[in-house]
Amino acid sequence: MRIAAVLVVVAALWGSGCATAVPGTPMAAERISGAPGTGAEPPAGPSPDDYEPMPEHGVFSSEDQNQPMPVPSWAWHGWAGHGGLCAWVPSGMFDGLAAGPPLQGGPACSFVTTSGNNVQITWGMFYSPFLYDKLAFIDVDKVAGLHAMVYDLRRNQDAYPGSCQVRVDTRSLSGVSVLHWNNAKKHLDRKESCAVAMETARRIVTGRVPLAGGTVWGPTQQHPAPAAVPPDACGVVDNIVATFAGLPFKDGEAKRGQNKLGATCVVAKNGREAATILTPGPGQGLRQVPAPESAEVRDTAIGTLPGRTEVAGKTCAVAVELVPGRVLRIQFSRNETLGDECMYARELVMVAVGRLIEKA
Repeated sequence: MRIAAVLVVVAALWGSGCATAVPGTPMAAERISGAPGTGAEPPAGPSPDDYEPMPEHGVFSSEDQNQPMPVPSWAWHGWAGHGGLCAWVPSGMFDGLAAGPPLQGGPACSFVTTSGNNVQITWGMFYSPFLYDKLAFIDVDKVAGLHAMVYDLRRNQDAYPGSCQVRVDTRSLSGVSVLHWNNAKKHLDRKESCAVAMETARRIVTGRVPLAGGTVWGPTQQHPAPAAVPPDACGVVDNIVATFAGLPFKDGEAKRGQNKLGATCVVAKNGREAATILTPGPGQGLRQVPAPESAEVRDTAIGTLPGRTEVAGKTCAVAVELVPGRVLRIQFSRNETLGDECMYARELVMVAVGRLIEKA
């Protein structure tokens, strides 16, 4: 089955900084607490962790992303050796919905429904704003108790009227997205289309997401392989990673360097900056790499990896111990604080870590 290019979700993953979160407790309500008397001067505007949802653009998940990956990202290098992109699907998961067994198509696992429409399932989708795509519609809901967005992109609707997507916040490094559409461009009823996508998502998360009562697929890797972590900080936070914070860059635009902790990489444009430190190891884990004295700090696991969030003035950084004895720290800031700096720092770390795990 040919997957039409406009609907291939890889474009949304690497080309936009995807998705959204539901209304609820923004990160600011879980204030990053640190020792009193640190001397950090608050910014003139919002604090870097004072995030206000903007549903028209899609918003971040406000919950900690501290859960194991249920299923690897679509880009995991190990799929071919484990039966392909549908190998995670247990027998009977889509009974009554699918007209036949799910099959790999492009970067997704897909099936034809009993009504003759199409469903595409993609793992590795992050739950964050759309920076580059226009939304045709967006709503928020829950799937088996997990936050979810129900939406579609304008370009999809123009080509495949009535298509609908559901993206679920698995609170891990691998979210799941379900797309319902008609390959023959038949006009679909949006309500019915979204209902099929929601039911498909419900079956997936109750089968595979621990927070919804599911079981992690056995071959799923949760940590980067030490050999996959390069010595160069810009090799970890490359153009693809930086794109998720609105900082795409060309060769030569990132500033490489060294400081006493390790390799550095700074990308700055349009009033935004991402500054990365990657320690060379060994023996340079989180305990050996202290947060700035002025920072307010809280523990922030990234998937199953230990980490922390550091807020100091206008900046927010997220540090994670990639492999034992090596730390990745990414600090995000703007000329003018908007309150989502911590969310973007976390997003950059999550994408960087997720891409390293894909090489495991």
